[in-house]
Amino acid sequence: LIQDIGADRVIFGSDYPWEIPGRAVEIIQRLDLSEGEKEAILWKNASILLE
Repeated sequence: LIQDIGADRVIFGSDYPWEIPGRAVEIIQRLDLSEGEKEAILWKNASILLE
């Protein structure tokens, strides 16, 4: 998905309460992405959306 539409169009979601939020963040951190792409997915994109 990220390769198809770009990290700037993906927002992190944990699927809580069925998934442990910390574990979901670890999965994103392990992806072969730049730190900027990870930051975008984990919080920057949501911040922009909510402005």
